[in-house]
Amino acid sequence: MLKYQRLNKNNTLLLIVNQQTALMNVVRDFEPDEFRTNVLAHSELAAKTVPNGPLLPSRENLESIEAVKAEGKKQIIILSTITTDVCATFLALSLIEEGCEVWHNADASGAASLRTAHGRRPMTAYAMLALKC
Repeated sequence: MLKYQRLNKNNTLLLIVNQQTALMNVVRDFEPDEFRTNVLAHSELAAKTVPNGPLLPSRENLESIEAVKAEGKKQIIILSTITTDVCATFLALSLIEEGCEVWHNADASGAASLRTAHGRRPMTAYAMLALKC
């Protein structure tokens, strides 16, 4: 059984990835203005030192992988991706495969339909942890 561990600020890394504004038009589980505001508010955090990688797919880019590994953090918070069902999910799976614990902020990620969004809600709570078991 996986033991719950609190986030440790010394072992946590925030990731803001895949901010492709063209994909914002695909998101349907937020009102457009609300989603845009959420994404922009979270993106402002990226003004700090962030390695700039290619647009697609950064998790498969060696420089991006090495930048994350170089931080030496094992608790990763995916703070913002445009789409939850693709961008956040596959990144989370890759990070889990690397031995990381992953949290996802659903306020700045959306889905193409309400049905998809409702399907992800239970996943946000526990499935990412279950994948590690």
